Amino acid sequence: TSLVVGIIAGGGFAIAVCLLSFTLWQVVKTNRKLRKQKRAADRARVLQAVEEVDSLGSPMVLTAAREFLELEDLVCYEEMRDAGKLVILDTLKHIQTFRKGNCIVFFSHQWLGWSKPDDELKSQLRAMQKATRRVRETSG
Repeated sequence: TSLVVGIIAGGGFAIAVCLLSFTLWQVVKTNRKLRKQKRAADRARVLQAVEEVDSLGSPMVLTAAREFLELEDLVCYEEMRDAGKLVILDTLKHIQTFRKGNCIVFFSHQWLGWSKPDDELKSQLRAMQKATRRVRETSG
């Protein structure tokens, strides 16, 4: 009987070792697959970023300093567009070409309300116009 118990115990141990080995092999295999998928996803993101590095998320919309300095009030994009006072650059190449002969100054301001771009004193417009004049004076 001790021989039978030994054989059964040995067989059980062998089966347990086989099951444990199989489980570990499955874990390693799954881990490798997940790492491979992550590397592929990372590579795809990098390739997409490389493709998009020269593209613009939205066009650059500019107005001439002369036009901007003549404004008496801040006006919305649509009004400037309809008056033909905007230059729209929608590729990086267009921006680079335009930039060679021009100085580009970026302004951002917060509208005070839905239809109110500035305060009564036109503080934001005046500050941006003053800065524009300074840039023109210093850059020629």
